[in-house]
Amino acid sequence: MVKVSIAQGLSKSGIAHRYAQNLAEHISLGRQFWCFGSHGGFERNYEAMSANIRKIHLLIDGDKPWHPDAPLSERTSNNYLVYAKHFYREEHLHLLAIISPNAHQVIDDLLPRLVELAEGFIELSDSELALLKTHQA
Repeated sequence: MVKVSIAQGLSKSGIAHRYAQNLAEHISLGRQFWCFGSHGGFERNYEAMSANIRKIHLLIDGDKPWHPDAPLSERTSNNYLVYAKHFYREEHLHLLAIISPNAHQVIDDLLPRLVELAEGFIELSDSELALLKTHQA
């Protein structure tokens, strides 16, 4: 069962909590949400890959929906939901950022800070992870 915690900078955002719950259900139960598209990493950035940072293309309210028959790989947008996977507890994810609009244009400038956030999370001990508020399916 996947657990999703939220970075401190997003902890007061209601939409971040909704996305965290949806992400837990999406990964744990395979539920497809209208707003989640293609999954990926940041393969051109070694530090981001080392920090287990992942992204999901994201539709925001008001965006044109994807064609219902479009495969997941073609469901791309210029918005990202960015999260990190814990190194030792892969079932624990940490929501780092919601990047919108212009995610493709700004991500390179944001990655150093996202790597710092991820590195602060990916090596937390079990007791430290237990203190984090989580969403789960």
